[in-house]
Amino acid sequence: MITGSNGVGKTAIARVLSGLWAPSNPAFASVHAPGSVLVVPQRAYMVSGSLLDQVIYPHTYVDFVKAGRTMEEMEAILEKVFLRYLPEREGGWLVRKEWRDVLSGGEKQRVSLSFFFFFLLHLTHDLLMMVSYLDEPCSCFLSSSKVCDFG
Repeated sequence: MITGSNGVGKTAIARVLSGLWAPSNPAFASVHAPGSVLVVPQRAYMVSGSLLDQVIYPHTYVDFVKAGRTMEEMEAILEKVFLRYLPEREGGWLVRKEWRDVLSGGEKQRVSLSFFFFFLLHLTHDLLMMVSYLDEPCSCFLSSSKVCDFG
């Protein structure tokens, strides 16, 4: 866990370690194999498409079906991040919307966390050494939120 005050470079360190940024000194280059790093940024990335697309990105619906994933798994993931109500509120999993305009800041971050949990479902034995960098995944939540109670 990387901790520190605002503006000291925690995000920069995570970006270098994950291979997103090239370090000025090659001695600090990422040592992770390509495809073995998952980054959940502080500001949620919302793709054009459905609610399901938000959770499974960069996978497609075809990938989702081929992998044998189920909507029950998706519902369980949304339950983990306290978003179980979202498909019903927004008209279902496959409704296309501009999600960055529809969801609140906290909902966007919880969708990012749901992506993290979905990715864990896809782990294969080849990726047992996967590293995840979650950059302030709970900064938009109320302090009383149980979503980020990792203890």
